[in-house]
Amino acid sequence: MFYFKTWKRLTENFHIICIDLLGFGRSSRPKFKCKTSEEAEDFFVLSIEKWREQMQLDSFSICCHSFGGYVMGRYALRFSDNIKKIIFLSSLGVDHVPEDIDQGLENFHCTLRFAKRAVFRLQKYLPRFIQTINPYSPLRVLGRMSGVFLKRETRMNMKKMPEEEFEIIYRYLYQVTLKPASAESAIHVLFTRNFIPKHPLIEAIDAPDGFKARGIDTCFIYGDSDWLDMNMNGPKVSAVLAEEGHNVHVLEDSDHHLFFDNVEGLLKIIEAQFKEE
Repeated sequence: MFYFKTWKRLTENFHIICIDLLGFGRSSRPKFKCKTSEEAEDFFVLSIEKWREQMQLDSFSICCHSFGGYVMGRYALRFSDNIKKIIFLSSLGVDHVPEDIDQGLENFHCTLRFAKRAVFRLQKYLPRFIQTINPYSPLRVLGRMSGVFLKRETRMNMKKMPEEEFEIIYRYLYQVTLKPASAESAIHVLFTRNFIPKHPLIEAIDAPDGFKARGIDTCFIYGDSDWLDMNMNGPKVSAVLAEEGHNVHVLEDSDHHLFFDNVEGLLKIIEAQFKEE
Protein backbone atom coordinates (compact mmCIF):
# COMPACT_ATOMS: atom_id res chain seq x y z
CA MET A 1 0.00 0.00 0.00
CA PHE A 2 2.76 2.47 0.91
CA TYR A 3 4.36 2.14 -2.52
CA PHE A 4 1.30 3.01 -4.59
CA LYS A 5 2.93 6.16 -5.99
CA THR A 6 5.78 4.14 -7.49
CA TRP A 7 3.97 1.13 -8.93
CA LYS A 8 2.72 2.51 -12.24
CA ARG A 9 6.09 3.87 -13.32
CA LEU A 10 8.08 0.83 -12.21
CA THR A 11 5.74 -1.65 -13.90
CA GLU A 12 6.66 -0.08 -17.25
CA ASN A 13 10.08 -1.77 -17.05
CA PHE A 14 9.89 -4.28 -14.20
CA HIS A 15 7.72 -7.12 -12.96
CA ILE A 16 6.73 -5.89 -9.50
CA ILE A 17 5.58 -8.05 -6.57
CA CYS A 18 4.75 -6.37 -3.26
CA ILE A 19 4.58 -8.46 -0.10
CA ASP A 20 3.89 -7.81 3.57
CA LEU A 21 6.18 -9.50 6.05
CA LEU A 22 4.57 -12.28 8.06
CA GLY A 23 2.71 -10.70 10.98
CA PHE A 24 2.47 -7.24 9.38
CA GLY A 25 0.06 -5.41 7.10
CA ARG A 26 -2.51 -7.70 5.49
CA SER A 27 -0.47 -10.87 6.07
CA SER A 28 -1.63 -13.48 8.57
CA ARG A 29 -0.95 -12.79 12.25
CA PRO A 30 0.53 -15.87 13.95
CA LYS A 31 1.48 -15.56 17.59
CA PHE A 32 5.07 -14.40 17.93
CA LYS A 33 6.79 -16.61 20.50
CA CYS A 34 10.46 -16.07 19.60
CA LYS A 35 12.79 -15.38 22.52
CA THR A 36 16.16 -15.10 20.75
CA SER A 37 17.37 -13.14 17.73
CA GLU A 38 18.06 -16.44 15.94
CA GLU A 39 14.46 -17.58 16.43
CA ALA A 40 13.12 -14.19 15.35
CA GLU A 41 15.29 -14.21 12.25
CA ASP A 42 14.03 -17.69 11.34
CA PHE A 43 10.43 -16.48 11.80
CA PHE A 44 10.82 -13.98 8.98
CA VAL A 45 13.56 -15.43 6.80
CA LEU A 46 12.10 -18.92 6.48
CA SER A 47 8.63 -17.55 5.74
CA ILE A 48 10.08 -15.40 2.93
CA GLU A 49 11.92 -18.40 1.52
CA LYS A 50 8.73 -20.46 1.60
CA TRP A 51 6.96 -17.62 -0.22
CA ARG A 52 9.73 -17.56 -2.86
CA GLU A 53 9.38 -21.28 -3.42
CA GLN A 54 5.60 -21.01 -3.79
CA MET A 55 6.06 -18.16 -6.29
CA GLN A 56 8.67 -20.25 -8.17
CA LEU A 57 11.14 -17.36 -8.33
CA ASP A 58 14.70 -18.41 -9.13
CA SER A 59 16.21 -15.01 -8.37
CA PHE A 60 15.01 -11.48 -7.81
CA SER A 61 16.00 -8.00 -6.67
CA ILE A 62 14.63 -6.48 -3.47
CA CYS A 63 13.57 -2.95 -2.62
CA CYS A 64 12.88 -2.87 1.11
CA HIS A 65 12.02 -0.19 3.67
CA SER A 66 12.70 0.40 7.38
CA PHE A 67 12.30 -2.80 9.46
CA GLY A 68 11.69 -4.73 6.25
CA GLY A 69 15.15 -3.65 5.08
CA TYR A 70 16.80 -5.27 8.07
CA VAL A 71 14.82 -8.49 7.65
CA MET A 72 15.51 -8.74 3.91
CA GLY A 73 19.19 -8.03 4.54
CA ARG A 74 19.33 -11.01 6.88
CA TYR A 75 17.42 -13.10 4.31
CA ALA A 76 19.92 -12.22 1.60
CA LEU A 77 22.83 -13.35 3.75
CA ARG A 78 21.26 -16.77 4.20
CA PHE A 79 19.77 -17.28 0.75
CA SER A 80 22.23 -15.30 -1.36
CA ASP A 81 21.77 -17.47 -4.46
CA ASN A 82 18.24 -16.07 -4.78
CA ILE A 83 19.19 -12.38 -4.62
CA LYS A 84 20.68 -10.17 -7.33
CA LYS A 85 20.39 -6.70 -5.82
CA ILE A 86 19.10 -5.06 -2.65
CA ILE A 87 17.94 -1.45 -2.48
CA PHE A 88 17.62 -0.40 1.15
CA LEU A 89 15.17 2.47 1.67
CA SER A 90 15.87 4.13 5.02
CA SER A 91 16.45 0.69 6.53
CA LEU A 92 16.61 -0.05 10.21
CA GLY A 93 19.65 -1.78 11.70
CA VAL A 94 22.27 -0.64 9.21
CA ASP A 95 24.52 1.40 11.49
CA HIS A 96 27.28 0.28 13.85
CA VAL A 97 26.52 -0.38 17.50
CA PRO A 98 27.52 2.75 19.48
CA GLU A 99 30.84 2.61 21.26
CA ASP A 100 29.16 4.41 24.17
CA ILE A 101 25.52 3.33 24.14
CA ASP A 102 24.28 5.96 26.60
CA GLN A 103 25.93 8.80 24.68
CA GLY A 104 24.80 7.30 21.41
CA LEU A 105 21.21 7.18 22.60
CA GLU A 106 21.47 10.79 23.76
CA ASN A 107 22.66 11.75 20.26
CA PHE A 108 19.70 9.90 18.79
CA HIS A 109 17.17 11.41 21.17
CA CYS A 110 18.29 14.92 20.27
CA THR A 111 17.10 14.34 16.70
CA LEU A 112 13.52 13.60 17.79
CA ARG A 113 10.56 15.84 18.50
CA PHE A 114 9.97 16.60 22.19
CA ALA A 115 7.16 14.07 22.73
CA LYS A 116 9.05 11.18 21.14
CA ARG A 117 12.25 12.20 22.91
CA ALA A 118 10.46 12.06 26.26
CA VAL A 119 9.01 8.62 25.54
CA PHE A 120 12.36 7.15 24.48
CA ARG A 121 14.17 8.59 27.49
CA LEU A 122 11.49 7.35 29.86
CA GLN A 123 11.74 3.86 28.38
CA LYS A 124 15.15 3.34 29.98
CA TYR A 125 13.60 3.46 33.44
CA LEU A 126 10.55 1.30 32.79
CA PRO A 127 10.32 -2.34 33.93
CA ARG A 128 11.41 -4.86 31.32
CA PHE A 129 7.89 -6.20 30.76
CA ILE A 130 6.68 -2.70 29.84
CA GLN A 131 9.72 -1.96 27.66
CA THR A 132 8.94 -4.99 25.51
CA ILE A 133 5.23 -4.36 25.08
CA ASN A 134 3.93 -4.46 21.50
CA PRO A 135 4.28 -0.97 19.97
CA TYR A 136 0.61 -0.85 18.96
CA SER A 137 -0.83 -2.41 22.12
CA PRO A 138 -1.97 0.95 23.59
CA LEU A 139 -3.91 1.66 20.40
CA ARG A 140 -5.55 -1.76 20.50
CA VAL A 141 -6.63 -1.13 24.09
CA LEU A 142 -8.28 2.14 23.04
CA GLY A 143 -10.10 0.39 20.20
CA ARG A 144 -11.93 2.83 17.92
CA MET A 145 -10.76 5.77 20.01
CA SER A 146 -7.24 5.01 18.80
CA GLY A 147 -8.12 6.56 15.45
CA VAL A 148 -7.77 10.05 16.91
CA PHE A 149 -4.18 9.48 18.04
CA LEU A 150 -3.19 7.47 14.98
CA LYS A 151 -4.51 10.12 12.61
CA ARG A 152 -2.64 12.91 14.37
CA GLU A 153 0.67 11.01 14.42
CA THR A 154 0.28 9.88 10.81
CA ARG A 155 -0.40 13.41 9.63
CA MET A 156 2.69 14.72 11.47
CA ASN A 157 4.83 12.13 9.69
CA MET A 158 3.26 12.68 6.28
CA LYS A 159 2.91 16.45 6.17
CA LYS A 160 3.48 16.77 2.43
CA MET A 161 0.83 14.25 1.39
CA PRO A 162 -2.37 15.59 -0.26
CA GLU A 163 -5.47 15.17 1.91
CA GLU A 164 -7.17 12.65 -0.37
CA GLU A 165 -4.13 10.36 -0.42
CA PHE A 166 -3.60 10.82 3.29
CA GLU A 167 -7.14 9.64 4.07
CA ILE A 168 -6.57 6.44 2.07
CA ILE A 169 -3.29 5.70 3.86
CA TYR A 170 -4.78 6.55 7.25
CA ARG A 171 -7.72 4.17 6.75
CA TYR A 172 -5.32 1.41 5.75
CA LEU A 173 -3.09 2.03 8.79
CA TYR A 174 -6.12 2.11 11.09
CA GLN A 175 -7.33 -1.26 9.81
CA VAL A 176 -3.98 -3.07 10.02
CA THR A 177 -2.94 -1.49 13.34
CA LEU A 178 -6.00 -2.84 15.13
CA LYS A 179 -5.48 -6.36 13.81
CA PRO A 180 -4.17 -8.85 16.42
CA ALA A 181 -0.63 -8.28 17.72
CA SER A 182 2.01 -10.40 16.07
CA ALA A 183 5.45 -9.81 14.61
CA GLU A 184 5.99 -6.23 15.80
CA SER A 185 7.30 -7.81 19.01
CA ALA A 186 10.35 -8.87 17.00
CA ILE A 187 11.77 -5.38 17.26
CA HIS A 188 12.53 -6.05 20.94
CA VAL A 189 14.26 -9.35 20.09
CA LEU A 190 16.33 -8.34 17.05
CA PHE A 191 17.36 -5.00 18.52
CA THR A 192 18.58 -3.80 21.88
CA ARG A 193 17.69 -0.41 23.34
CA ASN A 194 15.95 1.99 20.95
CA PHE A 195 16.62 0.28 17.60
CA ILE A 196 20.27 -0.62 18.20
CA PRO A 197 20.85 -3.72 16.01
CA LYS A 198 22.42 -6.82 17.47
CA HIS A 199 23.82 -7.67 14.03
CA PRO A 200 24.35 -4.40 12.07
CA LEU A 201 23.97 -4.73 8.31
CA ILE A 202 26.89 -2.38 7.67
CA GLU A 203 29.20 -5.08 9.01
CA ALA A 204 27.85 -7.55 6.42
CA ILE A 205 28.66 -5.51 3.31
CA ASP A 206 32.39 -6.16 3.00
CA ALA A 207 32.65 -9.15 5.33
CA PRO A 208 34.32 -12.32 3.94
CA ASP A 209 30.86 -13.91 3.76
CA GLY A 210 28.94 -10.66 3.25
CA PHE A 211 26.93 -9.12 0.42
CA LYS A 212 29.83 -8.29 -1.89
CA ALA A 213 31.50 -11.67 -1.43
CA ARG A 214 28.21 -13.34 -2.35
CA GLY A 215 27.82 -11.23 -5.50
CA ILE A 216 24.90 -9.14 -4.20
CA ASP A 217 24.81 -5.48 -5.21
CA THR A 218 23.62 -3.08 -2.52
CA CYS A 219 22.24 0.44 -2.67
CA PHE A 220 21.27 2.60 0.31
CA ILE A 221 18.84 5.51 0.01
CA TYR A 222 18.01 7.99 2.78
CA GLY A 223 15.98 11.19 2.96
CA ASP A 224 17.84 14.41 3.72
CA SER A 225 15.76 14.78 6.92
CA ASP A 226 15.59 11.06 7.66
CA TRP A 227 15.59 10.17 11.36
CA LEU A 228 17.21 6.82 10.53
CA ASP A 229 20.13 8.50 8.77
CA MET A 230 21.97 8.81 12.03
CA ASN A 231 24.89 6.84 13.36
CA MET A 232 24.79 7.00 17.14
CA ASN A 233 28.58 7.25 17.19
CA GLY A 234 28.35 10.67 15.51
CA PRO A 235 28.43 10.81 11.68
CA LYS A 236 25.33 10.08 9.66
CA VAL A 237 24.95 6.55 8.34
CA SER A 238 24.87 7.79 4.74
CA ALA A 239 28.15 9.66 5.29
CA VAL A 240 29.81 6.57 6.77
CA LEU A 241 28.63 4.41 3.87
CA ALA A 242 29.77 6.96 1.27
CA GLU A 243 33.19 7.35 2.91
CA GLU A 244 33.65 3.58 2.74
CA GLY A 245 32.86 3.66 -0.99
CA HIS A 246 29.40 2.13 -0.93
CA ASN A 247 26.50 2.96 -3.24
CA VAL A 248 24.52 5.48 -1.18
CA HIS A 249 22.12 8.30 -2.05
CA VAL A 250 20.53 11.07 0.01
CA LEU A 251 17.21 12.17 -1.45
CA GLU A 252 16.25 15.83 -1.23
CA ASP A 253 13.02 16.97 0.44
CA SER A 254 12.43 13.57 2.05
CA ASP A 255 12.27 11.99 5.45
CA HIS A 256 11.75 8.34 6.42
CA HIS A 257 8.85 7.95 3.95
CA LEU A 258 10.83 8.45 0.75
CA PHE A 259 8.13 6.98 -1.45
CA PHE A 260 5.69 9.74 -0.44
CA ASP A 261 7.95 12.78 -0.22
CA ASN A 262 10.03 12.75 -3.42
CA VAL A 263 8.63 10.09 -5.70
CA GLU A 264 10.30 11.31 -8.89
CA GLY A 265 13.73 11.54 -7.26
CA LEU A 266 13.37 8.09 -5.73
CA LEU A 267 12.28 6.50 -9.00
CA LYS A 268 15.24 7.99 -10.85
CA ILE A 269 17.66 6.48 -8.35
CA ILE A 270 15.98 3.07 -8.45
CA GLU A 271 15.82 2.96 -12.24
CA ALA A 272 19.48 3.99 -12.50
CA GLN A 273 20.49 0.94 -10.44
CA PHE A 274 19.34 -1.37 -13.26
CA LYS A 275 20.52 0.55 -16.36
CA GLU A 276 23.78 -1.38 -16.63
CA GLU A 277 22.07 -4.78 -16.44
